[in-house]
Amino acid sequence: MTEWDNADRMEARNEVRSGACVSRDPVDAFLARSPAHCSALVAGAAADHPPPSRHRLHCDRPCFSAASAWPAYFTSTLGSALADASDCDDCFEQVSFGAGQTINFFGQTYDSLFVGSNGFVTFGSGLTTFIPEPLLGRFAPPMIAAVWTDLDTRSDAASNIFVNTSTPGQIVVTWDGAGHFDHDYSVRTFAQLVVRSSQFVVPAGQDQIGFFYGAITDPSLAVAGLSNGNPTVDDGDQEFHSGPASDLSNRELWLASPSVNVPPDTGLPVPEPGIPTVLAIGLLAAGLARTRRYRQQK
Repeated sequence: MTEWDNADRMEARNEVRSGACVSRDPVDAFLARSPAHCSALVAGAAADHPPPSRHRLHCDRPCFSAASAWPAYFTSTLGSALADASDCDDCFEQVSFGAGQTINFFGQTYDSLFVGSNGFVTFGSGLTTFIPEPLLGRFAPPMIAAVWTDLDTRSDAASNIFVNTSTPGQIVVTWDGAGHFDHDYSVRTFAQLVVRSSQFVVPAGQDQIGFFYGAITDPSLAVAGLSNGNPTVDDGDQEFHSGPASDLSNRELWLASPSVNVPPDTGLPVPEPGIPTVLAIGLLAAGLARTRRYRQQK
């Protein structure tokens, strides 16, 4: 697998269709599923209002005859395999952005993320949930779902979860060759997620969060997108895929990290004050009343 830089990608796509594959919304372009659909999208965008350059070049592979020449991953330098997550079921590991690096994700600041074995990363805490849920209606923790489904990496040397943190402020997570639960390695998932800190200087044509997919043969339901972890507020939530994981094959998408302030909601009720707490409040009130009477008598 060859690692291309951004200039190579831009040049290759422009050569294929002279830069015509444009859309105001990168998610709309990502969802294009056929040459006809993509052509209509291109024509509409070009006729109405050409988009900003960073929203160009996101039509998926069926739009281009030379698509097979594109690399599946953002980088072929996968980094180190996570020892636990690469040989477990429904688990997670914490990964730091590095000294002085944080991300603003839905208005909350995090200096690390949690890599889940089931195709997602979360913020604030890890998650073991293996059944994909609609991203707009879920509780905390906030999530970036690359390919949320019941992946399995146990007892299989070809299934690993890699993390590359060699570039300061950038975490690249790769679910490389993952099977599906329970030990089904007749299907494979190849997905890579790029997450960058708020301090990272994003190159032209890219963005803060990148989704990259290789050849996925798993037909199981998978969800992909961004979730703020608060089901009562849908600001910034984006679910760009809910369907067979294999439909994500050989596609890519860049998104900005939502900065709208949405505090995550755990869904847990606020606990009622316990008896000791109530008693302490009562004694404090009684003490204040006694002090007030004493001062009045003086």
